[in-house]
Amino acid sequence: MRQSVQSTYYFTKDIKYLAHEPIISKFREFKVFIRKLKKAIAKEEPDTAARLERNKPVYTLDHILKERYPTFIDAVRDLDDALSMVMLFSTLPQMGRIEFDVVKQCKKLSVEFQHYIIASRSLRKVFLSIKGVYFQADIQDQPVTWIVPYQFCQEPPSDVDFKVMLTFVEFYTTMIGFVNFKLYSMLNLHYPPKTEEAKAQEAQKKEQQQIEKLKVLFSECKIFLSREVPREIIVFVVRCFGGEVSWHSTDALGATFDESDESITHQIIDRPSHGDRYLSRRRDKKLYDTIMHTKRRKRFRAQALETKRKAYDEAQSNKKLKS
Repeated sequence: MRQSVQSTYYFTKDIKYLAHEPIISKFREFKVFIRKLKKAIAKEEPDTAARLERNKPVYTLDHILKERYPTFIDAVRDLDDALSMVMLFSTLPQMGRIEFDVVKQCKKLSVEFQHYIIASRSLRKVFLSIKGVYFQADIQDQPVTWIVPYQFCQEPPSDVDFKVMLTFVEFYTTMIGFVNFKLYSMLNLHYPPKTEEAKAQEAQKKEQQQIEKLKVLFSECKIFLSREVPREIIVFVVRCFGGEVSWHSTDALGATFDESDESITHQIIDRPSHGDRYLSRRRDKKLYDTIMHTKRRKRFRAQALETKRKAYDEAQSNKKLKS
């Protein structure tokens, strides 16, 4: 390659070599995609733009990584700059060309790498400087040094070309992802590790599943209210959880079925029943307990066992007194 003030020249052999690179065709496809997307947006065709977004060209850097680092040790020897760049972007705020997904990915990879250093006890040196904190670890008998910025509010300078830096970050994140996977495998650790964020997401998912079940708690129930129960509150609660409820038509307007309906599954009362006229129904007095039981089932089970134990102890003590 020869460079002058006005132009940059390349050797023919370099151009021929790059022409066979698979990622070049992806760049051409992406260029066509951008042109079609801009055209669809200009013509105000949201359906076409959405379809193009779904079929957006995707490329990977795996083959380039394998060409550059034939062995794992080669990748470990070149970790210094990669780690420093990823650690830097993990502390930057989302702004301009720096997207949230890039920062999140860098943060994830940096935490995973630090977790490996902790598990392997491979940290050897630490040095505090004006630029940040320097660390050096011994990985596969290779010294790896990187710098971590201080936890201050970062204000990215305007004279820095983040476009070039993001190109390096894209390659480095792919590289560190492979390195982390290999390092975790060598320690027989599960990859990716379950971080606090992953645990929180899993707990949130379980909570959402419980909420979805709670929404249809009474969906298979057809409930009839006796005259003595507080109708407005119970109707509100039952219908909030997907149930069907009615009452005596003489009590208030809006009754959808009568007490003689054979499809009624439950009848709510607030007084002792003298003889069951409808033996196929459950006469529940614990509607609200049913809702709370779904939320705190384990606690209620423990309370029930405690009540049974106390009753059993009292019965045994009474037997002893009688004897």
